[in-house]
Amino acid sequence: MEIKKSGEQCVILTQGGLFGGYALMLQQGKPVFHYNFVNVAHYNLAAPNALPPDNHKVVLDFTYDGGGIAKGGTATINVDANKSPGPR
Repeated sequence: MEIKKSGEQCVILTQGGLFGGYALMLQQGKPVFHYNFVNVAHYNLAAPNALPPDNHKVVLDFTYDGGGIAKGGTATINVDANKSPGPR
């Protein structure tokens, strides 16, 4: 993704709504993952620092704990890990 100015705010990806779902977004320039568990519990995972203006690769990895429905898992936000340089 391309960050044009400091403090960008946008939604990168969203699925679901009021009664459950998730979103990957930028808030004040920081990548944030939000999970809504049937509107009973809300969880946020945020990167510690805002992204500077530039091209960035933002990836959310989710590892399911397994063992049945709603058993949880671990979400990790990776920024610029294994980023390919792309065209110049």
